[in-house]
Amino acid sequence: MPSAGVIVNSQELSRLGASWKPADVAAFLKVDPRTLRRLISSGAFPAADIVLTDKIKRWRQETIDRWIEAQASDGRRMQIARAAC
Repeated sequence: MPSAGVIVNSQELSRLGASWKPADVAAFLKVDPRTLRRLISSGAFPAADIVLTDKIKRWRQETIDRWIEAQASDGRRMQIARAAC
């Protein structure tokens, strides 16, 4: 399986099951898509697992779950929620 940030074609994207689009992730986290971009740029949120093009990126469910667990265990969830306001 390709590592994070690997560029693949659309058939690989489907096969890998990386189905979370940036808008999906932002909605799930209840943040604005711009906030998600800032979190990614600052390193506070993991980069996309799969990159098809500069504008087509996807995250795996496991990546999002691990990030949420890390936020809860580090007590950072409230900081992220405040950043979204």
